[in-house]
Amino acid sequence: MTRIVLIPVLLAFAFTGIAQDSFLQTTTDFNISRYNGVFLSNDGLITFGIFLDTTGSTMVRKTSITGETQWTWKAGRYTLGISCGVADRDGNLYLCRYRNDSESVMLKLSPAGDSLWQRPLPGKSPDHITCTNDNHFLLLSQVANGIILSKTDLEGYVLWTRQISHIDLDDEMTGLTHFEMSDDTILVVSQTSQPLYYDYLTRFQLFNADGDSLHEFTLPSFGSRQKVLSVYRLNNAEVLVSGIYSGELHENQSFLANVNVANGAVVWQKPVLEDLIFSRLMIAGVSNDKVLISGGVQFSVNAPKQALSMGITFDGDILFYRGYGENVIHEVAGVCLASDGGIVAAGSTYYNNNTKGFLMKTDRDGFVNVLGAGSGPGLTPVSCYPNPADDRLCIEAAAGIRMVELFDATGRLAGRFSFKGEMKVTLSLQDIRPGLLTVKVLHDQRISLKKIINR
Repeated sequence: MTRIVLIPVLLAFAFTGIAQDSFLQTTTDFNISRYNGVFLSNDGLITFGIFLDTTGSTMVRKTSITGETQWTWKAGRYTLGISCGVADRDGNLYLCRYRNDSESVMLKLSPAGDSLWQRPLPGKSPDHITCTNDNHFLLLSQVANGIILSKTDLEGYVLWTRQISHIDLDDEMTGLTHFEMSDDTILVVSQTSQPLYYDYLTRFQLFNADGDSLHEFTLPSFGSRQKVLSVYRLNNAEVLVSGIYSGELHENQSFLANVNVANGAVVWQKPVLEDLIFSRLMIAGVSNDKVLISGGVQFSVNAPKQALSMGITFDGDILFYRGYGENVIHEVAGVCLASDGGIVAAGSTYYNNNTKGFLMKTDRDGFVNVLGAGSGPGLTPVSCYPNPADDRLCIEAAAGIRMVELFDATGRLAGRFSFKGEMKVTLSLQDIRPGLLTVKVLHDQRISLKKIINR
């Protein structure tokens, strides 16, 4: 496996403006918030999740690709959660909602966030929705004894429904994803688990455009407790799969695999990020002849979880991977590709002892511009002294320090230090070359940046 040196933030690129169309956001305008997913509309990013204020609510928010909030929609019925969504070619939004595994509906919002209509859907819990090449919708939903595949028109009226799998009462099944492999072929990927044993079985099924079964196969096991996290269509015959299994070094070892769905053959399979103690990868899309991936990563025991920016070749070789996070990331729940080819990741983070939604947008090369973080009003103060520094540097913060990274004037990583949440730490600079250093402090509030002279 190719070993790549981790460069969490390459500051030289940010100085030249390459990563200007990128951002890290924490949702602070609600007491508690959490993004459960994100998808692309024709002129922005759509996030959905739980936002709690004095009444509590399910929310949908539209954000531009430069990070400005355009509108926020608040549900009238908090008991109906949102499980998935999609946009049509005109920018209208279609959200699948459910309540207590007993009721599911499709909600249509205008590009401006106005509620237009709501229609009942088959099944008790929608898992995934896509817009088809003929401008209809395909919906994957759970029922009491398995999974159903349905097709609706743009007005939400059901054209047909097929039950495509059945399960035993002791098992659990989830419809992972589905999409059109071609105009006349639909791929459905579902996963069955036995809760007592944590064993997962991933099933690939091909159907024609009318929902009639063509053939199916089961993904081979690459390790114990294997679980697929995402599947992405590469071409008419091949998909890329990301997942985890119990590895020799870590319980959650990430892997990637290229699978030919026409014959069920695994073209290649590779374990990735074996040096990290935690990684969960989700495929965002293809941009500039590379596959872009996001998810959650943890680089060491004392380091906090961060949002991943990763690029690979079509043969599975790693081009780069970096970790970003204003605060301590809790979970990356959904990823997609922005209209400019950048990675988008949404989920939850910890901020001021509460759970908050976060949104990350990279540029097309996977960079996030974090210069200037920590300079705004009301942010956690961080001090570095002495400055200039000789052999040692002291850092103090009003929140627990988790990691400190030093970058030289060219933006190259000069040193990395992990901590356990102390508010005052001391670094040895004996092995660091003299010159201007940018000090990146990742603490329990966010990221702060300082500049010092090392003599």
